[in-house]
Order: sequence, then C-alpha cells, then structure tokens
Amino acid sequence: MQLKIFLGCFCTFIILGACKSKPNATVVYDANNEIMLPIMANNTEYKVWIKKVGHGSKHVLMLHGGPGCTSEYFENFPQYIDTNKYSIYFYDQLGSYRSSHPTDTALWTTARFVNEVQQVQDGLGLAKIFLLGHSWGGILGLEYALKYPEKLQGFIMSNMVASIPKYEAYNVELRKKETKAVIDTLEKYEKIRAFKNKNYVAEIDKIYKKHICRLPKWPSAVERTFAHLNETIYMQMQGPNEFTFEGNLTGWDKWDAMKTLTMPVLTIGADEDTMNPAEMEAMSKLMKNGSFVLCKNSGHMAMWDDPKNYFAGLNAFLDAN
Repeated sequence: MQLKIFLGCFCTFIILGACKSKPNATVVYDANNEIMLPIMANNTEYKVWIKKVGHGSKHVLMLHGGPGCTSEYFENFPQYIDTNKYSIYFYDQLGSYRSSHPTDTALWTTARFVNEVQQVQDGLGLAKIFLLGHSWGGILGLEYALKYPEKLQGFIMSNMVASIPKYEAYNVELRKKETKAVIDTLEKYEKIRAFKNKNYVAEIDKIYKKHICRLPKWPSAVERTFAHLNETIYMQMQGPNEFTFEGNLTGWDKWDAMKTLTMPVLTIGADEDTMNPAEMEAMSKLMKNGSFVLCKNSGHMAMWDDPKNYFAGLNAFLDAN
C-alpha cells in the first residue's frame, strides 16, 4: 500500500479505565460486542462506533489518531494487555470510518473532540480512567487531562510531543538528513503546493517508512487505518502533510501546561520517530509523577515496531498506579 501523505501527526490516545464502577446499565452491545453510541455535537445527535473486547473489571477505551484515522491500528493491543484484567473498547471518533460522517466542518476542532471523549467516557459509565494519547491523540489526551484531571487515574502520552512548534522543528532536522536530490524534490513540489504529485508522494513515502512504521511489511491493521483516513478532517486540522502545518492545530503548545499535571504520567518515545525522543523524555521530567519509556529501532507506530518495550512499559505503569 502506498502511504498517504496526509499522515502528519498521526495521533491517537487510548483511555485505560481503572474505575471500579460498573459500566452504564443502558449500554447494550450486539452479538459482535459492538455498539453505536449516541453523542451530541453542535446540537445534533450522531453515533460513534465502539467494540468491546475482553471482560476485565478495568476499562481500556482506545482513541485513534489522525485526526481522521481509525482505531484499526490498535488491533494488536489485546495480545499484550490482559483481557481478564481489562475490557478494551475500540472506538472510531466522529467522522472516522465506522462512525457517523457529518459534513459540518465546524465540528473539527480540538475542543469539540475533547467534549466527545467526555461524552463517550460518561456514556460507557467509566468513572476514573487511565488516558493514553498517541500522536494526535496525545494532543487530545493532554487537553483532556488538563480539563478533567478528576476523571483520570493516570495519563500516558505516546509518540507525541506537547508542542507543534517543537514537532515541526524536529521534522526540519530529519529532512536535513535526506540527500540533496530528495530535499530538492520536496521543496520543488511544496513551493507550488503539488502535494499529490506522484514524485512528491514517492519521496514522502520513503521518509515515512523510515519514521512511521519500520517493519518491512506493514501490518494489515496499519494499512487499513490509512486506507480509511478521512482526509477532510486531517486537512482542516493539520494541513497537507507532515511537513506543512496550516490547519487549526498550527502553533498548538502545552509544554509548560504539563507542569500542572499531578496524576501519574508516562511518556513513550521511539528512537526513529517523527517526535524527538529526547523531548519526550524531557516532558516526563516536567511533572511531579512523570516517567519515560524508549522504544528501540522504532518509528511512530512503536506499538508495532517494538511491542516488547512498548507494552512492557505500558503494563508496568498501569500495574504501579
């Protein structure tokens, strides 16, 4: 599969529920353990798709990245998280794949997505949760942690730095490592905004295969995620691609705000990621109860590139808190 250039901060967060309360009694799953959960957005009712896996007393609500991707790339989590301890909920955000697809572009803002997550958490009857944000989900997760700290048992920020300006600066440095021919090609087509030119896309694909998912053959779950990307949401919030921020996430920065978090926080970085692993580690030191895990020979999809370190760190954090 040819990787779409609309990846950008392919982000996601996961909510790992640690509440002891029972799920909402009104939640009724079908034979496939799926539900279309109603939510309200701009005074209109929509539905978001959720699938439950496992039967543990602690709850794992997974929020995918993009913005506009799907929860499909999280499909390996049940292999590494004990489903006797955790109930895992796969969840496509509004506008993504199996959920409702509104045409109202006013819905694609971080604040509206934060409200959506709050409705999902409450709609599923989850009181106190662990929150894991991967890439764009890290942005969403951090905003959620800052707004609703009382709802969190802990927060995991995976493969996302808490500052778009820092993210952009690091990607500039990554590009400098490419050959002059590659850099010239990128600059040529970016200058004329030909982001879908086949020559431009080919070079972007090569770079992404170094820094997004480094496996020789991408897992089907990852390929399906990109195939189902909602480009409208991505374009509005991020921009054309990884290197051209011009959406409403431009300038987002909560680096200093992280210092106010008092709950346990884990940051997960990767040595070949589009996010600077040194900055991911530095973020963990901003907070009173921060810790850090580094994935090796791994890109942005660290849960696939290095599941050993990724899930060992995640499970240790959950067990400790």
